[in-house]
Amino acid sequence: MAEPTKGEFPVTMADGRKITLAFDVNAFIDIGDQLGMGVPDVIKALGDKDNPPGLKFQRAVMWGGLQKHHPEMTIRDAGEILVEASEAMQKSIDAAMPKGDEEAGDDTDEGPQKPRRGTGTKP
Repeated sequence: MAEPTKGEFPVTMADGRKITLAFDVNAFIDIGDQLGMGVPDVIKALGDKDNPPGLKFQRAVMWGGLQKHHPEMTIRDAGEILVEASEAMQKSIDAAMPKGDEEAGDDTDEGPQKPRRGTGTKP
């Protein structure tokens, strides 16, 4: 069963096929292996809104997201699915990725702020 909070999303394709995208640890490792990149580099590229990754990268991401529930899918299958399901892929990735401090609103100028530890300097 798909769990959106864990990066799993069901998608119904135009031809009626039902697929489930899942972006878990194994998906990110598979994506990195497919692209010859480390997982941190994959995650960094996914979060770079100023320099979005190209189609080859996106296709590999789709393929990685298919592997948990559809291991029979090839990289070429992923390319075909990407055309229809790119929005679902992005939603699934967003749900799977941990939110940083900026997105969580922890660095606002409103209200008292907690002192940061471990900065190496004294105020």
